[in-house]
Amino acid sequence: MAFNVKFVGDTMGISKQSFGTVKDITLRHNPMQDIENKRFIIPNAVMGTEVIHNFHINDEKVGNQVDFGIGCSTNIDQAIGIPFPHRKVIIRKEDG
Repeated sequence: MAFNVKFVGDTMGISKQSFGTVKDITLRHNPMQDIENKRFIIPNAVMGTEVIHNFHINDEKVGNQVDFGIGCSTNIDQAIGIPFPHRKVIIRKEDG
């Protein structure tokens, strides 16, 4: 099963070592160009085994974790009922 996560013109980082723009896609290798205008070639064997970060593939959903505490005398059900869009409530007991 083969799939392609890159297109000509995409800016990519490969295993935190190589960063550049894809100039061509061939059956054996992928010529790329870095910000200093230097060209380098990444073999497809490397592309298949290394971690690839394609900066042109974006997800509209971004998650942030916000932790906050409530007092011991606070009504937990009322605190959970505070309207936060797209919330996910996880209740943990703190050690202490």
